[in-house]
Amino acid sequence: MNGYISRIKNDDRIFYPACQSDNCRRKVIEDSAGFKCEHCGKTFMSYQPTYMITAKISDFTESIYVNFAREHGTALMGMKAEEFKEFKETHTESEVQNFFDSLNFKPFNIMVKGKYEFFNNEYRMRYFAVKVFPHNVQAENRALLKRLEMYENIPVAN
Repeated sequence: MNGYISRIKNDDRIFYPACQSDNCRRKVIEDSAGFKCEHCGKTFMSYQPTYMITAKISDFTESIYVNFAREHGTALMGMKAEEFKEFKETHTESEVQNFFDSLNFKPFNIMVKGKYEFFNNEYRMRYFAVKVFPHNVQAENRALLKRLEMYENIPVAN
């Protein structure tokens, strides 16, 4: 999908506290000993901020909400979740909102996967980013020219 960001909701759920184990990255819960991961059973003194962003992505046909997790969120935001957490803590709310506003209408090439989920007694489609690339006009034009070259060798029927 070639599209642009229409909206990223600026809220406290843009990243979550995740387990620091490389093979886990599940949500941790704060307790008296630190941050406990119920999945792997380990407790850490701090957590790893990890993106879970829902963004409205639009193209010339329509708009859909796409979930961007971990490194896909990094590609979308232009900074790692740790950097964004620090940015959000050290800047005013209006500066953070200006950052989100600067992302609007930024073009991306996004490979999206759809998944049906049952929620509130109905099925609905949820979309997840699988790959995120910055918009590259030259590469898209080369691919389009390659496709057009295929039609040059087709004989014309009289």
